[in-house]
Amino acid sequence: MSFFNPRSFFNQGTSPNRGWHRGCLRGFALRGFALRGFALRGFALRGFALSGLALSGFALGGLALGAVSGSAQAAELTIGFYGDAAGDAWLGAEQGIEENNAQGEFLNLHYTLAHLEADELAPASVTAIVVAGDADTVRRVARNHPDTPVINVISTSTGLRADCVPNLFHTIPSERMKEDALRQWEAKNPGTPVKPQAWSALQKKYAAGQLNSRFEAAHQRKMNDLSWSGWAATKLVGDLIARHQPMQGSELIDTLHMDTNFDGQHGVNMTFRPTGQLTQPIWLVDSSGKVVGEAPVRGVVDPTDLSTLGLTECPK
Repeated sequence: MSFFNPRSFFNQGTSPNRGWHRGCLRGFALRGFALRGFALRGFALRGFALSGLALSGFALGGLALGAVSGSAQAAELTIGFYGDAAGDAWLGAEQGIEENNAQGEFLNLHYTLAHLEADELAPASVTAIVVAGDADTVRRVARNHPDTPVINVISTSTGLRADCVPNLFHTIPSERMKEDALRQWEAKNPGTPVKPQAWSALQKKYAAGQLNSRFEAAHQRKMNDLSWSGWAATKLVGDLIARHQPMQGSELIDTLHMDTNFDGQHGVNMTFRPTGQLTQPIWLVDSSGKVVGEAPVRGVVDPTDLSTLGLTECPK
């Protein structure tokens, strides 16, 4: 049995499609993503890097490749955004859209981030909605768009998670998650002050350094919790659709609940809980901004057990 050789695929000196191969690589100027789940007729290749850019779940045959056919029009996917169009969460969401579109060149998909006014209903055609607002704003948007995934990227309200609204998801960690992380840290390191955060601009591990560099180069500011949460919201939707097919409405809501498997540059697979919360480690940061620890805290709880952070189930 002969296996797919990515080197020969992209460097066939005599191939009549050599120009197309090069054309596919053109535009992959971003660096530092991991290619996961690249599938070719059932064979999974892991760790293959294409100019450093990550293709999450690139499937040949599962989606039409416009570059191959030369005629198919890219599927247009719009993600709506409620909130400050100059804020950190917006910039993070823009970063995710840019990366989705780099990936989408191979998958015949194109994403747009559309700003929505506070009193404006999102068009039924939107794929998902990102909300950068307080808990009441998030609740209102989710209630007004029951058949569309709504992703909260700012409110840390634990009560919002306890609502367990079926179409509501949260990429920003809750206050309860941060409190649990701090409690674990203090049990092992009494008297050593830290701040629990979703992100740090000084983190280098798990390809976080590359994401920090890309974001700072694009937006001339450092990535923080809000910009990471905005990036995660749009990027995980793009990754999920890349693994499956263009979808929206109740199908996308169900798939987010059941099949999200997002790295998020934290070194773990993140999934959505029944509460809609994205599971994730919490980074413990000192006064200089340096990450000095991670929760779950080893030696206090199982460091792989993300259920030790925050509300894991819907209240009965």
